Amino acid sequence: MESVSPNLTSAIVTLVIGPDQRLFAAHEDVLCHSPFFAAALRGQFFESNSRRINLPDEEAEIFSCVLEYLYKGDYYPRLMHDKKRNTWMLEGAADEDPNSKLGGRGSVEPTIFHSGIGDVILRDTAVYCAAERYGLEELKRLSLRKQGLHRDRGWHHPPQCSVRVREYARQ
Repeated sequence: MESVSPNLTSAIVTLVIGPDQRLFAAHEDVLCHSPFFAAALRGQFFESNSRRINLPDEEAEIFSCVLEYLYKGDYYPRLMHDKKRNTWMLEGAADEDPNSKLGGRGSVEPTIFHSGIGDVILRDTAVYCAAERYGLEELKRLSLRKQGLHRDRGWHHPPQCSVRVREYARQ
C-alpha cells in the first residue's frame, strides 16, 4: 500500500458486517483505496441518507483485518523484520523466544471458524479472499506471505478448505 497518510477529515461511513450486524466506522477516503468500496460509495450498495454499507456475508474478524490494513498498511499480527537473522516473522511469534525484544500483543491464533464456509481455516487465507473481493492487491501479497510463515511453523488447514475458500471468494 502507498505510504500516503489517510485523509482523516473525510466523512465517516458505517459498515454493517456479518449476520450479527457488527458495526464498524471508517473514513470515506480510507475506504476508497479499495476499488470495491470506491464503487460502493458511488453506487447502489451505499445508503446515502445514513452513510451505510451493508456486508452481511463478511466475517467481522476478517473485515477488521482489512480495515486495519487500509489504515496502517498491515494487520495483526504484523510482519516484523529480525535484522540480526535477516528473516521475517510474525509479531507475537517472538514471544516464544524469551531473549527476543520484538514482543507482541498476545498470542497469535492462526485459524478462525469461517461461518460462510462452515469450517476452520487459516485466518490469512480468509484475509486473502477478502482482499480479492475488495481489489486490494498488496493485501493479497501480504496475506500470502503471512500464510507462508504460519505454514513454516507447522499450522495447516485441511485441503478441502482450500476448495471451499476459493468458492467463497468467488461470491
